[in-house]
Amino acid sequence: MYRPTQLDIVTRKIAEKPLAVYASTDLSERLGQPTCFEELAALTFVGFDQSDVITRTMRNLGFRVNRQSFGVRRDNQAIDWELVRAGCGTDAIQRAIADGAPKVRRLEFQPELPSLQIGLAAHEHVYRTQKVKRVWVYMAKRLKQKFVQSEI
Repeated sequence: MYRPTQLDIVTRKIAEKPLAVYASTDLSERLGQPTCFEELAALTFVGFDQSDVITRTMRNLGFRVNRQSFGVRRDNQAIDWELVRAGCGTDAIQRAIADGAPKVRRLEFQPELPSLQIGLAAHEHVYRTQKVKRVWVYMAKRLKQKFVQSEI
């Protein structure tokens, strides 16, 4: 779900999944809805423990954060979702997952968030193998169908 930086990696973009900031309905009712960037930045966010991808993204959006800024840290997106649902903090979640889900609410004030890029990646010499290339083409077609259909 991120673009590799190695030069010998072949990539193919499959889809973009828009993100939004969510909180549990309980947390949202208790703290209220932020109406500006400063109020949003004052909320507790769930963040990665080892990876700095969320910290870098938030800094690019204007948040002043470091690893210690997150009240709850983890390295698993499924756990992230459960922590948000449990009221442990707010976070950016795929809209396709969170919109309409019980016990969570999209915050009314939203910063301009980048979309999550979904793609395939393989080392160039592996990609050139005919069997791998056939599987790649099949996976790309099926994933694209799945993602396009989930957005309807």
